[in-house]
Amino acid sequence: LDATIQRLQSFEAAGASAVYAPGLTTIEQVSAVVSSVGVPVNVLIGMPGQLFSLDDLGAVGVRRVSVGSGFDRVANAALKNCAKRLLDTSAPLGAMFSV
Repeated sequence: LDATIQRLQSFEAAGASAVYAPGLTTIEQVSAVVSSVGVPVNVLIGMPGQLFSLDDLGAVGVRRVSVGSGFDRVANAALKNCAKRLLDTSAPLGAMFSV
């Protein structure tokens, strides 16, 4: 975490108007990053192990979040499941698009 904070502080010193630190999994890590810089911090959400909420992130000062490729991964998984159902010629088709 120390190396991440030093890198983000360097970006800020070089003129960055916001910083991005993917890989933060605890609210304590996020809080440490936010308190170490004076520009908005963007947090990548939806990673395994993240137990914090948007309210939690807001409470520690996060002003931006990103979903990365999360929406794409979910959509591709749904497409794959539908395709598998089509390959099962005995499967009922009515539930194929159920969410």
